Amino acid sequence: MGVWGRGSLSERRPGVLEIRIAVGVDPVSGRTIQRSFWFHGALEDAEERRSEFASQFAEYRAVRRAAPFLTVGELLEQWMAAHHDWRPSTWSSARSNVKALNADVLADIRVSSLRPEVVRQAMARWKETGASVSVVSGRFRVLRSSIGWAPSESIIERNPIRDMRGPPRPGTRMHVPVGDVATLIEASEQLVEKAEAALDGSMGSLQTLHKAEQVQLLVRQAADSGARQGELAALRFGDLDGGVLTIERGVLVNRLAPPKHGRFIG
Repeated sequence: MGVWGRGSLSERRPGVLEIRIAVGVDPVSGRTIQRSFWFHGALEDAEERRSEFASQFAEYRAVRRAAPFLTVGELLEQWMAAHHDWRPSTWSSARSNVKALNADVLADIRVSSLRPEVVRQAMARWKETGASVSVVSGRFRVLRSSIGWAPSESIIERNPIRDMRGPPRPGTRMHVPVGDVATLIEASEQLVEKAEAALDGSMGSLQTLHKAEQVQLLVRQAADSGARQGELAALRFGDLDGGVLTIERGVLVNRLAPPKHGRFIG
């Protein structure tokens, strides 16, 4: 029953059918590779299942045929269009790095021709144009992630840079020196004093003083708690209980989310 281009059906015993589908071609012998699936049920239901399998593997074969011509830029676009369970900040970082990679000559290279040496040359170019260790590391991580994702999606056969060592990662961010913190606090205090001296009762002067006081408060909160910008923006009056400030949320691309490292009480 059926046609081999669309798969075939064979009844092995009453109520049990074998569905055979062509899934590819052996690169050495040139022979068609087939897979068998056993189906228990009526012939009409088996025919519907055979049709689903045929469509699925036809798409799979089309992707495999296109793989040798797939460029790095095209793969990056497919990777970004796929579903990922990322935080908004991760999406933003990925988009930025993909945009930079697509502007590089690396984007026009076929994935099948990509080699570690080609990637190292690209990283050297980025450094020569002034890219920091953090920027180079970020672009490489996005490139490696997208190419590592492709085999699991049956887009390419293998990851051509799987065993490649990445560039140096940026060092651990250090705390702002105490002297610099003191300078920031002093500058915020001077800002308030200047606004108070210029106060003449006008609406403009009142707004300037209010803004200066907000800056001073944020500087002191950041210095005392070590909170990030998004965590400071998400603070509410209820987070302050006497002398205890609880930080349990942050703002990520205009939405509230848990802070990066969990709950902080200080």
